[in-house]
Amino acid sequence: FVFQQNKQLVCNNTNNISHKRNIVIMLMESLNTACISPEFMPNLYALSQSSSTLCCTNVNQLSQAAASIGGQLVTLTGLSGLRQSVYVTDYPINRYPSIVTELSKSDNYYSYTVISTHRHYWRQHVVSQSVGMTDLFEQDKSARSSATSIWGWDDDKIVLEKTLDNLPTDNRPFCALIVPGNMHAPYDVEMTIDCDAKFENLADPQLHEYMRRARYLDNQIAAFINELKTRGLYEDTLIVVTSDHQVPEAYCSDAMKESLSPYIPAIFINTG
Repeated sequence: FVFQQNKQLVCNNTNNISHKRNIVIMLMESLNTACISPEFMPNLYALSQSSSTLCCTNVNQLSQAAASIGGQLVTLTGLSGLRQSVYVTDYPINRYPSIVTELSKSDNYYSYTVISTHRHYWRQHVVSQSVGMTDLFEQDKSARSSATSIWGWDDDKIVLEKTLDNLPTDNRPFCALIVPGNMHAPYDVEMTIDCDAKFENLADPQLHEYMRRARYLDNQIAAFINELKTRGLYEDTLIVVTSDHQVPEAYCSDAMKESLSPYIPAIFINTG
């Protein structure tokens, strides 16, 4: 992995990274680097500081205009389907590396996606199928919770639980792509999520609500990892936490613009 930090290239020798059978990619909706702190996401922050974690906090988003489908398309396929904020069919020749695409080529891997929103908003299920991912998109409508915004996102807790429920039972290695969505804009309407975090120093209601959702997501990540440990899967699973894009400026209050970072994180947990 080569990261650009403080305008210097830092290369972590991949020969020192132990092989893992499984990989879980958590492609968060609008997760900003500023969230990765002891105050807002203490569990993820602690993991980011571990000696077995590779963490880069200054990744530039690859999607234009903070378009979710653009960032998700890059992760799934390595292709960027947006040019100057317009969808194009003649994708650029240059491709980014896509772990999902590479693993989906292997018959040995059980590959699937769990995405939190309705089909008529995005087209991730089409992309997922094109790269050989099993589509668990809105599979169980009865599991939808009241923890949804006007965009119709499933509760992140349900999304992560659905991921665990669909782990292979035949001991095959797996590649799971998860897209939690509770951090999606707008941020001025409180969602019905089980999170009583109160950040007294955040006077701006939009910034407070955004960070409250970050804390809720952090709690669900911790529960997810604990369940992997209970099942004896954690030690053999690489977990990648990143974001499809930074917070869209159109939904940012002035306080959010001042407090949030222009970057998204890339955190590789349990590299060994």
